[in-house]
Amino acid sequence: MQRERERQADAEDAARLLSEYQAATEAERENDAARRGKNISLKKYHVKQIHDKMRRAASEKVQELEEQADLRAQLAEEERLFEQYSEALIAQYRADGKDVKPLLMELARIKSDRR
Repeated sequence: MQRERERQADAEDAARLLSEYQAATEAERENDAARRGKNISLKKYHVKQIHDKMRRAASEKVQELEEQADLRAQLAEEERLFEQYSEALIAQYRADGKDVKPLLMELARIKSDRR
């Protein structure tokens, strides 16, 4: 009888321990699954951030190139207007009978300074 009670108690302890082990194992699996889900979500967010950053960088690069092209066009227009003005001034000096050599020398100096 004593042995039977001990066996019964041992069987109950074994069943209790098995139940606790299974509960702990299940809780650990749930925690692992939750952690994996969180890690996957975080990874997706990081990938999205990287794509957004690359898209912004490409957009900024395009905008910078467009601004540079606009600036070059403005400078070319200013250069064309200056050439037109200086040619008209030289023609006016010649028509008035003035010496254009000082103007040509100054124009050459200005052009060399621009480069």
